[in-house]
Amino acid sequence: MGMKVLIVGGGGREHAIATCVAKSPKVDKIYCAPGNAGIGQIAECVPIGAMEFDKIVAFAKEQAVDLTIVGMDDPLVGGLVDALEAEGLRAFGPRKNAAILEGSKAFSKDLMKKYNIPTAAYENFDNAEDAIKYLKEQASFPIVLKADGLALGKGVLICNTLEEALAGVDEIMLDKKFGAAGNRMVIEEFMTGREVSVLSFVDGKTIRIYCNIGSPEDVHAVQVNDGGGIGLFRSEFLYLNSPDYPTEDQQFEAYKKVLADMDGKEVIIRTLDIGADKQIGYFDLPKEDNPAMGMRALRICLTRPEIFKTQLRALFRASAFGKLGIMFPMVTSVWEVREAKRMCEEVRRELKNEGVPYSEDVQIGIMIETPAAAINSDRLAKEVDFFSIGTNDLTQYTLACDRQNNDLGRFYDPHHPAVLRLIRLVTENAHKNGIWVGICGELGADLTLTETFLAFGVDELSVTPRSVLPLRNAVRMTDTRESSERILSDLDSDYTAR
Repeated sequence: MGMKVLIVGGGGREHAIATCVAKSPKVDKIYCAPGNAGIGQIAECVPIGAMEFDKIVAFAKEQAVDLTIVGMDDPLVGGLVDALEAEGLRAFGPRKNAAILEGSKAFSKDLMKKYNIPTAAYENFDNAEDAIKYLKEQASFPIVLKADGLALGKGVLICNTLEEALAGVDEIMLDKKFGAAGNRMVIEEFMTGREVSVLSFVDGKTIRIYCNIGSPEDVHAVQVNDGGGIGLFRSEFLYLNSPDYPTEDQQFEAYKKVLADMDGKEVIIRTLDIGADKQIGYFDLPKEDNPAMGMRALRICLTRPEIFKTQLRALFRASAFGKLGIMFPMVTSVWEVREAKRMCEEVRRELKNEGVPYSEDVQIGIMIETPAAAINSDRLAKEVDFFSIGTNDLTQYTLACDRQNNDLGRFYDPHHPAVLRLIRLVTENAHKNGIWVGICGELGADLTLTETFLAFGVDELSVTPRSVLPLRNAVRMTDTRESSERILSDLDSDYTAR
């Protein structure tokens, strides 16, 4: 049996909503309260006013309505969604505490000011006398007068002179041209330019778009491109750019700068990832026939604890200056993670005994770069706070293809179902164990896979700063409610190389 939908309102907006709802094969019956003649051709109009909350709730219960869509602003601001949900009824629309953003211009302006959201300069007034005094003594013209409450799209006056503004105060606050909406008034700076109104329908899931960087100087690019945080800070730059092992203080200053410059946004720093294609002479690593499979990353750290502890001390000291996450690369087993965590605890104790400040809220995560880590992700998830999937190495190790060998051509395929299945497996195991999962490899910026990653349930994508805006737009334009089932089933279909 199909759904029953109730739409609250009787204007053009509700007519458009009803038209779209009628196209859904999942809907059998549409009601509209109160509706209008045009809506009556699509839905059954019921003689209940939009502000008659008790009657609306009673009707929805009597008719076993599956979903109520509240179109009008007044019932949203009045708390109709709250009333419906209190009776266990599903409703689409903001609750009263969110709808006030639309219902009170003064509240919205104060909120924007509080959280440093750019907005025109303004003052709020509860009486006409204070508003008139402000206009005479402080205002510059032209200026904008706004009735605080809902005024059916009216209630905004642009005044070019003091005389016009004084008349506007009378009109809004004394003559009550816009009714109760004029009990309070906002006087606002006049701004010129294009006006854009945005209405968004979202599914409630937040996808964090972070940035990958390789040095403190890259933070500027993160800020310019509006990155939500740093999902991968490659700490090896400190070692690659130094003639000898960087000291604890040298590392501390670099990490501190990044955390401070990011101003409270999350910064995930990957511990030393030397080896493979990143060789450093003073490490004196033995020559290997296959260095990508040899002594690298966390393996070096666990076999040379003095190097690792120096970095960990610098990281935890820096954690006092921002929101830090520490991430271990090249993990293959649970014991490696436990050993790394043990050393973290050892460093914490040392710093505490020395009276050195550090944050107690540092998240510990691991990179998923090997099939072993992916297959064992159910167990690894119990040990850490997050996963970050390094798709470059994961592809290389899964397909047994050197990613630096250009002759392999189509054999090296990051879209290979084996790679995607592992990403899906990791995501499922992360969520089953209550941790979040991100992608920090090149595939994170591959817009042909954005829908796939969203269908998997990936929580974060970390990309180069220049990829942030295109990726964010792709995420906002993607709706996986209808496509998830198809995407997941495609993983079981026959594979053809690209």
